[in-house]
Amino acid sequence: MEPLFHQGRILFTDNFHTSAVLAQELLNQKTHLVGTLRKKRKLNPTEVTTKKLKREMIAREHNGVVVLKWQDKRDIPTLS
Repeated sequence: MEPLFHQGRILFTDNFHTSAVLAQELLNQKTHLVGTLRKKRKLNPTEVTTKKLKREMIAREHNGVVVLKWQDKRDIPTLS
């Protein structure tokens, strides 16, 4: 990815690679990260990952990284 940094690109990942730490590092390189998130990943905001939802959404932002969870048939944690 190094040749693509500082160009304002967006990297889409699955839940294996998505983390708040990676998102912050990429944001410092002017590259954005979007992807689904594992519930038990370190440094996730627990108020988002542990909240019980009923067809609604909850989100928290910290240093430009947004972690949100929404529910349709099941909970979907996402990072942007």
